[in-house]
Amino acid sequence: MRHNACTLNLATLLDHRATLHPDREAVVFQSTRLTYGQLNALASRVAHGLRSLGIEPGDHVALS
Repeated sequence: MRHNACTLNLATLLDHRATLHPDREAVVFQSTRLTYGQLNALASRVAHGLRSLGIEPGDHVALS
């Protein structure tokens, strides 16, 4: 897979991996296990929540 350096970002990579392998584990931390599909769905919820607050693409946001 080749990407233009301008379009290569975490969201693009996660979406691609979730499309190819939605049931594979993406995160394992102690007893928590998330598949790429689950992680992508959670990331989308965060993104939509930020958009509902008026955050636009290109705005800087700190998450902790």
